[in-house]
Amino acid sequence: MKLTNLTQGTGGLGLLNTVLVVGSLSLVAWGGVYLGQYSGRFDGLEFDPVGSKKSSVSTPAGPPDSPEVKKGRKIFTELCAACHGAVGQGEGAPGVPPLDKSEWVTAAGPARLIRILANALDGPVKVAGKDYGTGSSKMLAFRSDLGVPGLSSEDTAAVLTFIRQAWSNKAGPVTTNQVEQVWKETKDRKMDQPWTAAELEKIPETIGGAVQVAELTPDQLRDKLKALPPDKLKELLRDLPK
Repeated sequence: MKLTNLTQGTGGLGLLNTVLVVGSLSLVAWGGVYLGQYSGRFDGLEFDPVGSKKSSVSTPAGPPDSPEVKKGRKIFTELCAACHGAVGQGEGAPGVPPLDKSEWVTAAGPARLIRILANALDGPVKVAGKDYGTGSSKMLAFRSDLGVPGLSSEDTAAVLTFIRQAWSNKAGPVTTNQVEQVWKETKDRKMDQPWTAAELEKIPETIGGAVQVAELTPDQLRDKLKALPPDKLKELLRDLPK
């Protein structure tokens, strides 16, 4: 009798409608909370099939938003990646050495590296214990201070900073002043005179021949100190300011 009264007449229908509306709204509210907590975000990071969140194809170890690193990445992609590989792995062309984990790239200073980009490197070179440079591919010279097309000192500094900090490399940046200093020291070297590894090995890694602490990462500085003989290390520590 009570159920019949509930579904009959204006009052019964009104109460039933109220129950249905409240119940529906409750379900909608619960569904919204559930989706908000457990559904993915609608953005490229959430739905990227190649996993860009974990990708390190061209991510430098240094500040990724640095204007210099951005410029260097762009230059590398346009001019260097075809031969040295998209992630610096080398042999994009026959005999081309890698840039990732290369002792030439991560040296204490960029004196040799600036020369290589300026006038190119020709002939055999050993990188990470393996021989390269015996293929038919020839590196181009990129210095622009001799009145020919090439990279400016700012662009040279940017791309060298990028490769010294990209992938697994963790070396110090290269400045425009350093590039211009090396260019000044080598102004008599012609564009068609590439360097050889033997020539470069005779040149100090650092600009001016002195180790500049600002160019070393903490790990490189630690390795340099570990390499010192015990008596030299004691002498160094004795001379430090108290």
